[in-house]
Amino acid sequence: MTRDDIIICDPEGEYFPLVQALKGQVIRLATDSKDYLNPMDIQLSHKTELMEDIRRVMPHIKDSDMEELAKAAPRNDMFGLNYYQSAFIAAYDGESTNSFNGTGDKGTSCFKFKGVGQQVDMPGIPTTDWDWLIYPQGLYDTLKHISATYPNLPVIYITENGLGHKDPEPDANGIVADPERIDFVDQHMEKVLRARAEGVDVQGYFIWSLQDQFSWANGYNKRYGLFYIDFDTQKRYIKQSALWYKELADTMADAQ
Repeated sequence: MTRDDIIICDPEGEYFPLVQALKGQVIRLATDSKDYLNPMDIQLSHKTELMEDIRRVMPHIKDSDMEELAKAAPRNDMFGLNYYQSAFIAAYDGESTNSFNGTGDKGTSCFKFKGVGQQVDMPGIPTTDWDWLIYPQGLYDTLKHISATYPNLPVIYITENGLGHKDPEPDANGIVADPERIDFVDQHMEKVLRARAEGVDVQGYFIWSLQDQFSWANGYNKRYGLFYIDFDTQKRYIKQSALWYKELADTMADAQ
């Protein structure tokens, strides 16, 4: 596989990995990815092929609905970005098969659609037990892309970012060791600060999540929290990441 095999977005003449949340429309994303962010530019979005696709599955949308959305477009106070991973897509002409890894059994996910593409791993990019790429560069690229595409955008907030992980049980002192989560957040925060230093108006970062909880797709096995929950007793335990995150927040506050 070569770089030319990968379906890309190309905001500034550079290769740009496909964001996981958008991978359902991999073909057109190569040239028309901005349509998916067009609530900020709704006057244009209803004229695109994307809107035709939406009308096919939501035929009750009226032109008057789009007119109301156009009126609301300038009233956006902020842009919220949820980022967990990116996806790389290569050409694929085999038979379609799609397997979702909802158990954390690494290597069991599969995304292949005939004539559309297949999701592929890239050398040197680690993955979680749920086969999600750990790719902080994708967050940086996305922020730069948004800023370049929408120069009049309101302030940006990272509204979700975090690591789903199989955390160990608390130790004798009631602390849960999760260095992987600390490393994940640290790497992504570094990319946020880099983008901010380069002029992207990012004013906030919200980690997902405060505590472990039930996932509609992964049950209780995939833990995201800064606080560990014993789901049998509902007792809470602090994780090392919570202590680290507090120290980081205090440091950032002192730097203001």
